[in-house]
Amino acid sequence: MKCGNLVRSIQTLSRGEKGFTYLELLASVALFVTFTIFLLNAFNLGHLAIADLDTVNLAHYLAGNKMEQTRSLSYGSIISEGRTAVSGFPEYESQVDVSFPQTPNTNLKKVIVTIFYNKGGSSNSVWLKTYIVNNA
Repeated sequence: MKCGNLVRSIQTLSRGEKGFTYLELLASVALFVTFTIFLLNAFNLGHLAIADLDTVNLAHYLAGNKMEQTRSLSYGSIISEGRTAVSGFPEYESQVDVSFPQTPNTNLKKVIVTIFYNKGGSSNSVWLKTYIVNNA
């Protein structure tokens, strides 16, 4: 469409004719496509964020479960454990570190449970810490 034709079509619309010009239709389609692309990208990012959250939530759950197992043992049985695979979850590993903090109370153990997992090619971890007192 030449520039003169565009001017004539705009002039004819201003005379009371109804309808849209090709330029208006092209602009509205371009805006619609742009909006749709951004909307689909937002849904994709949301889906990826939910997948990340599921992985981290499972790691926290496994850490809590391991901590409860450790706390249910007698005081003398609570010892450090090396990095081992979590049963039923091969992509996760657990580790228990037990130490005696420098306090006047010698019946105190510090327990740290760490869950390791790989996400996006990098190694990640979550941990929980508690103190256990010998009540005997």
